Amino acid sequence: MQANPVTRYFRQFPLTDRITYWYDLRAGMFFGLFNGLAITFTGFMDSHMLTLLSMSSFIGLLMNVWIGHLSEKGDKSRWVVWPGVISRFLVCLALVWVSPIAFLIVMSAYNIIATFTGPAYNSIMRSNYSNRHRGAIMATIRIVVQIMSAMAAAAAGWFMEATPIGHQILFPVAGVLGVCSSLTFGLIKVRKLPAAVPAAGASVLPHGFRASLALMAKDRLFMVYMAIYFIVGFPDKLLVPLEPIRWVDELGMNYGAAGLIQGTIPLLGAMTGYFLFIKFSHKVSPFILLGVTSLLASTRFINTALATGPYQLIPGAFLNGMGNAGWDLVPLFSIMLFVGHEKLPLYFGFFSTLVGVRGVVGPILGNLMYSAGLPIVSIYWLAFWLELGGVVLLIGFLFYFRKRKHTIAAH
Repeated sequence: MQANPVTRYFRQFPLTDRITYWYDLRAGMFFGLFNGLAITFTGFMDSHMLTLLSMSSFIGLLMNVWIGHLSEKGDKSRWVVWPGVISRFLVCLALVWVSPIAFLIVMSAYNIIATFTGPAYNSIMRSNYSNRHRGAIMATIRIVVQIMSAMAAAAAGWFMEATPIGHQILFPVAGVLGVCSSLTFGLIKVRKLPAAVPAAGASVLPHGFRASLALMAKDRLFMVYMAIYFIVGFPDKLLVPLEPIRWVDELGMNYGAAGLIQGTIPLLGAMTGYFLFIKFSHKVSPFILLGVTSLLASTRFINTALATGPYQLIPGAFLNGMGNAGWDLVPLFSIMLFVGHEKLPLYFGFFSTLVGVRGVVGPILGNLMYSAGLPIVSIYWLAFWLELGGVVLLIGFLFYFRKRKHTIAAH
């Protein structure tokens, strides 16, 4: 009897990948529904509250290097499950409606606590999936999440129009679905990879937080990469407080154009990017993929600087959406080249902390430049050239990294 298409699809993966994939995919479907229902309600907030809400995620990321240190020593599954359960349970309370301020507090707490899962989650992705299939599986799950989010958001919007108290029903439902996602992910059994054997005469790895940071700081190649990544990841943060002004006041964007350019087009771009990532992730260096991601991101800057109307932003929105797949997946795959699985949570936590720094400093700096009289278009051009400069540095780093790896291998 011939197997059905779903069975045939899963059989292409090794058994260890297949088991994790089954639970990871189901958790992703629950998360997509949760995300689609929850994001519907940001319209209750004014621009200042939205700014504070967006910054709360970066505040949580600032703590990720410490969270990474804790999770590398503890139960990684619990570090994914319990912050997820707690943060998503809070969402159940967000619109048992009291006031917009209460909503801001609850959703900011969600954003902060949700970031604590990152280091342990990426460590599990490293240990439980084979190198050959990791990129394809993670990209596929993210495509499913995007589709489920879009469907849930559309359904929630319709339900809100039809039911005056829709938010009091949908938000608890969203929270329950989010908790189901975390609990389903918790069914994954974390694989125990063999510990690296220290060289003769080598000192024992430190266990304290400061000692671990000091040891990581000695990894000069990684630190150079983090500096370059900081540059390529910084330009879009400059524009966070300025994009609404550019789009609405200068380009005359209305609600219809905003939904298309901020929602539909980036979603289609991201799905295209994930499909390409499935094809090339195991064939192309993560550093090359990061360079491509940065170039795709740069198109949005130059497109927005040159545009004279909102619909001219479509090409940049689509290409930047493609780049979002790289921003999502490249960090894990590139950081894995520097460190073994034992220290991956710490290294990824440090990376996430730098994301938090960019997210806090960038908007402040962008607003200061605008307040000092620099036109928004000029700041977009500055972001574009800064992105290209980071790509040039990345190309140089790629050659140096390959040369150093060949030198180490020769010895």
